[in-house]
Amino acid sequence: MVTMSRRRIGIVIVVALSIIVLTVVGVRIYTSKFSARTRPPKSSTIPVAVAPVVMGEIRRTVTFPADLHAQREATVYCPVDARVVRYDYREGDEVAKGRTLVVLDREEKWNKYKPLLVEAPISGRVAEIYLQPGEFATSQTPLCLVIGGKAIRALLSVPDPDLRIIRPSMEAILSVPTIPEKDFPGTVAHVTPFIQSDTRTGQVEVVFTNDDYLLMPGMYGSVTITIDRRENAPIIPLTAVVYEETDGEKAYVFVIDGDRAQKRDIDLGILEDKRAEVTGGLREGERVVTIGKENLSDASPVVVVEDR
Repeated sequence: MVTMSRRRIGIVIVVALSIIVLTVVGVRIYTSKFSARTRPPKSSTIPVAVAPVVMGEIRRTVTFPADLHAQREATVYCPVDARVVRYDYREGDEVAKGRTLVVLDREEKWNKYKPLLVEAPISGRVAEIYLQPGEFATSQTPLCLVIGGKAIRALLSVPDPDLRIIRPSMEAILSVPTIPEKDFPGTVAHVTPFIQSDTRTGQVEVVFTNDDYLLMPGMYGSVTITIDRRENAPIIPLTAVVYEETDGEKAYVFVIDGDRAQKRDIDLGILEDKRAEVTGGLREGERVVTIGKENLSDASPVVVVEDR
């Protein structure tokens, strides 16, 4: 009996020790898994593309649609009520100032036929003829259009705010949809001194030399005028610029410093479509993040995957 009691006691002790061991092991396993789930992940590098700060020229410009006109244009009107007898020149013909353009018949009662000669007011080409022989014209009827000069004028309707900053002699570039392979340089020749009350715009005239005669009156295009230009300015891609959410005018970039991207405030100058002038905060040669900046904060670890 004594022997059986001792065996039972031994069995109980073994079972109890086993339960204790299993409990300890279970707690450790659970604690290990819980810690693994709650432990913050190890920091990983963020892939980014970068571009260097370069020195170059940048411009502030304004662009307007434009109708093209000849250097000189003269609409020839009928001087009195009369009938057209004939035109001495056809459309496209060269004509000298003072030469007879049109012969008219005044058909006065006391003189059945009394011709009236209409002369060219300028030298150039007959661009358009408005009537046919035999048609009747009054003193308000245009007979033809004569254009002269090699240069081409672009007439722009410019809103009030932009008109104030445009000055004669400013540089301009003309783009024409029908001649996409070429841009034409020109100069602002005249800025109107008043604003049209109904449109709130003023007229600006820009002149282009047209040395190759590719431009023609009647064409349509767009004229870009250079308002301001900076040479040897620090320039970065506009895609590198980030604006503070709380202050939309405060800008910053991420600058590569070793394997980190450091946030740095910058001052901006002229902005183009794809480039920005930096007036403070960056030096030539420093690299700024252009792609991947949305995932960054100050001192984020990065890996450069593209260096433009």
